[in-house]
Amino acid sequence: FGPFLSEQAWMVLPPHIAASVGALDDRAFTSDQHVPTTHEHYVKVVRHEVSPPSSWKVDPVTAYGYVVHSNNIQKEGEVPTLRLNYDILPIVVSFAEKKQAVYHFVTQLCAIIGGVFTVAGLTASMMDKGINALRRKQELGKLG
Repeated sequence: FGPFLSEQAWMVLPPHIAASVGALDDRAFTSDQHVPTTHEHYVKVVRHEVSPPSSWKVDPVTAYGYVVHSNNIQKEGEVPTLRLNYDILPIVVSFAEKKQAVYHFVTQLCAIIGGVFTVAGLTASMMDKGINALRRKQELGKLG
């Protein structure tokens, strides 16, 4: 579905998109001569736009991926038929690499370290208060 993709375009496509492009290629659907078969194919088509990083110096790629569900119906007395039901979805899936600045990494690292420090401080405080409460009870002779 859609224009043929160059070899360079296939290299740019992520693997999960490349698998959905050409899902019916090189597949044969045959009917037995004695039992007429109706082949039904339900095709959902989605447009994918992949923008590779600018350092690759490659043009953006537009590919049409599709999902296919096929059924074979065999009935006596019918003529063999092929039915294609397709639905072109009004959705465009865009893929682009977005780099984060170094300060995002530093901010996230500081947040993780601060969270660990806070949890460790709360745990130490609770342990200290619990141990002190047990000591007081022991001094009063109420520990059991």
